[in-house]
Amino acid sequence: MTVGHPAKALVHFFKQVPGCAFASNFAREGIDGRIAFAELSEPDADTVDDINASLDGCGVAERAACLIFPSVTTPDGIVDLLQRLSTDERWSCRRFERASDMLCVEWRTASGRTSRALGLAPMLSMPVTRRAPYVAIALWPGQQKKRKQPREDVGFIDMPSNLDSKKHRALISASTKNANAILGDDAAEHWREVAFRFPPTLSRLIPDHWWRVGT
Repeated sequence: MTVGHPAKALVHFFKQVPGCAFASNFAREGIDGRIAFAELSEPDADTVDDINASLDGCGVAERAACLIFPSVTTPDGIVDLLQRLSTDERWSCRRFERASDMLCVEWRTASGRTSRALGLAPMLSMPVTRRAPYVAIALWPGQQKKRKQPREDVGFIDMPSNLDSKKHRALISASTKNANAILGDDAAEHWREVAFRFPPTLSRLIPDHWWRVGT
């Protein structure tokens, strides 16, 4: 995986990101930590297979993945990127609601579970917690940790940490509380599922058929 200035900039962003003590904790480990950063060109059919293989490898190594696309710099570019990814059956994109300007991105893990991706972009329509200097897609490609109520999806909450269970729970609780304070309770809940939000004037860029799950 190529690592240069964009990856280092994203590490710095995660360290400083307001509202997420959980992400900041992992980002302090740097480039070689439990978040694997990769700088990628816009994918085609062949490179999507390579991306999937890299994500599967991260899952086996119990590392989260942050895919950075330095050449994607506009909302149009983001939609084109997602269209390229979603030509592969393991990727899907959908509107949060039918007429929404909020877009969900999901990836199917090797075990068949849905991993909800976290989107990052230098757009004012993105909340400050996601307004990164580069367009990127971050996700947890690994297994689901043991839960009281198992679900079909996985996420960063399943990522193992070097903390004991009490400190781990406290960090997640602090992140949730901070995000709610910044975004509001309802919006924070939405953003646990949403990857990107487009400016209302540009929501027309989102394909109409993306309002259905799995299309």
